[in-house]
Amino acid sequence: MRNLIFLGAVISCTLYSCVKAPSYSIIPHVEFISASPYVRSGDTAIISFSFTDGDGDIGPSSLPPDTNTHCCNNDTSCFFLSQFNIFLIENREPNYCVSGLQSPDLRPAGKYKDISGTMEVHKLVDNTKCIQCDANCFNSLDTLTFTIVIRDLAGHFSNRIQTSPIVIGCAP
Repeated sequence: MRNLIFLGAVISCTLYSCVKAPSYSIIPHVEFISASPYVRSGDTAIISFSFTDGDGDIGPSSLPPDTNTHCCNNDTSCFFLSQFNIFLIENREPNYCVSGLQSPDLRPAGKYKDISGTMEVHKLVDNTKCIQCDANCFNSLDTLTFTIVIRDLAGHFSNRIQTSPIVIGCAP
């Protein structure tokens, strides 16, 4: 009996020592998962993507927030606003707009700093064609995609990913 307990302990220790921590790049990496295929103007589109970060420094900045929260007309200054680390680039012609969002603090407390997970973003969308038409044209559809990029606390920007098309209908 004593030998079985000892053998069990040896096997457990051996298996535990074989478990290796993940090894991700310190530059965040994102992959598209899904987006709401259809929403009504003024409703929320849900966008999901996965992420990895080798040094686990994804979270809100401790710097004071900037006053600007939205950039349009091909303005990329939003990428450097201190309070945001998730950026949604609206890909509608002729100019794109950037919306900044803040993730929760995802920095790990344990021994291993590598992190991975899934984020879900809820983004209010509107149909620009609805704005330009009267109550009789509620069947007008608008389509958009978003490009997503995240920034970690060290200032590393992830790769860019694009969502699938989101169709936006006018509310009757």
